[in-house]
Amino acid sequence: YMMAGAQLAGLAEALTLAAKAGIAPERAGDLIRSSVVASPAIVAKLPRMIERRFGDPDAALRLVAKDQRYALALARSLGADLDILPVVAELYARAEREGLGDLDLAAVIDSVSRRSRDDGH
Repeated sequence: YMMAGAQLAGLAEALTLAAKAGIAPERAGDLIRSSVVASPAIVAKLPRMIERRFGDPDAALRLVAKDQRYALALARSLGADLDILPVVAELYARAEREGLGDLDLAAVIDSVSRRSRDDGH
């Protein structure tokens, strides 16, 4: 889930930014779905993120957080200086600390959007 986790974190941020810009989630979803970034992972999780439907998980967020931790530990042990993986790993770790671990990994959007609401803007 290293790469899928990164893709879905990006999707969560894109939908959060669109909402902050006043773009309806459904409209943002249509634009994303018809774009070049519409990977199978994006297309599969987009409805869950838009509908905030995280029960009955396909893959629990805690498992994605674990995979991010393992990938990060491997990268560090090999001396791989990566920029994106540490950020994505922390994003899923934070979501897990917020109690989202047993929900579908699409619930990462709740963590992202919560932070966006809490920043005072």
